[in-house]
Amino acid sequence: MALFSAAEGNLRRVTYAADEGLTRDQALRDLNLLQRMGLIEPAGGGVRRHYLAGGRWRESVRQVFGTNEYLREPYE
Repeated sequence: MALFSAAEGNLRRVTYAADEGLTRDQALRDLNLLQRMGLIEPAGGGVRRHYLAGGRWRESVRQVFGTNEYLREPYE
């Protein structure tokens, strides 16, 4: 779920924690790990902090979909 949300351009810690039933610290650990792996990168700051697909994940999205645009929810 975190990587899909990052590919959409709207991954936030609070939302991720609520969706996955995680504590604040568990969500932060996950996001920090994904960031260290180069799969997401932070944007904004403070309460507006969110994460976008980064590095290898962004390249994978481009290769699969042939575009620089973020993914769209397939089950709308």
